[in-house]
Amino acid sequence: MWIKITTYVQASELPVSDVIAQILAIFVFAFPEVYIPQLASCIASSSSTPAKVSFITAFRTVLVDKHLSSQCDAQIKLALPTVLASISDADINVRRLTLLALYTLIQTKLELVEDIIPSIQPALFQQTVIDKSVVREISMGPFKRKIDDGLEMRKVAYMCVQLLVRHMLPVVDGVALVDCVVRGIPDDPEVRVTVQHIVMDTASTFPNIYVERLDDIGQSIKEVREIKLHKSAVKQEVEKKENAIKVAVSIAAKLQPLAQQAQLTSGMFATMIADMSSPSNDNLYQYYKACTESSSK
Repeated sequence: MWIKITTYVQASELPVSDVIAQILAIFVFAFPEVYIPQLASCIASSSSTPAKVSFITAFRTVLVDKHLSSQCDAQIKLALPTVLASISDADINVRRLTLLALYTLIQTKLELVEDIIPSIQPALFQQTVIDKSVVREISMGPFKRKIDDGLEMRKVAYMCVQLLVRHMLPVVDGVALVDCVVRGIPDDPEVRVTVQHIVMDTASTFPNIYVERLDDIGQSIKEVREIKLHKSAVKQEVEKKENAIKVAVSIAAKLQPLAQQAQLTSGMFATMIADMSSPSNDNLYQYYKACTESSSK
């Protein structure tokens, strides 16, 4: 039965029903020593994207079960190097599903994944980079709009980084992390909020690395402040920009003490802080003042 199902999935040119993935998971629950290695092999050897998606979905179905046996856990741990290699797969949906599997593992079964984290960090951080090849432009009447097909995957990648920071901070690559922060500030609002939490959790752990990149962070914050709204922008769009600026300002406020300790008095970041600290910049000053007062309590 297993051979028939996996052969059918491998031959399919279109995504198969999630029911198939659930059936494969049942085999795994019953005989983990036999079928987890085979499932990992199917993930690694599949040349078809729909097949690989189905097999990773089956693997994720196994992970979310709260009553896995110790034998099942042991086999999952052995299979992880093979399964998580798909973080670097050519297909964006495969990468997203693999990242979701990693997120589940960090959140619920950290002991299974902690040994492999150092080796997969480079691939994980790479998924926080905007892939311009999957950004397309569509026309909406007289306007053009960019659609980023990699955004959902990037959100999950940043969520994985945030979990690593909270659960495995000693093994996190500080340089790669701060690179991730720099590019995440001007990204999507959800990504920016995740980056905000990452900065709050890591500023005191990697102070020297942050100080070295403060001007780059200042440039990223400047990009947020300079977001252009159309003349006909509705209230929701205006509020969205205001929230983006608030998050960016809170990041600057969190890092300002590091600049002060390093006696950083010139450059992009120092100029930006001086700008935010000036009462003449009404709303910006109020945002910054609220953040600094909050952090001092």
